[in-house]
Amino acid sequence: KPFVLPRTLHTIGKEAFSYTHLTSVHVRKENTTIGASAFANNKKLKEAEALAKEQVQKEKECEGH
Repeated sequence: KPFVLPRTLHTIGKEAFSYTHLTSVHVRKENTTIGASAFANNKKLKEAEALAKEQVQKEKECEGH
């Protein structure tokens, strides 16, 4: 299951998710600043996707059912 960054998170700091075991991450439009090497050295990270507002709404609807 992808890790979806929260809407309230506007800034992802330098090396914030470095050396984690993330395999998939979804970045929202509200995540406006991503620091240097924020996702560096994640050998298992295979997917990073930017979500549009419409995609986020669809995900919320699916989770509710």
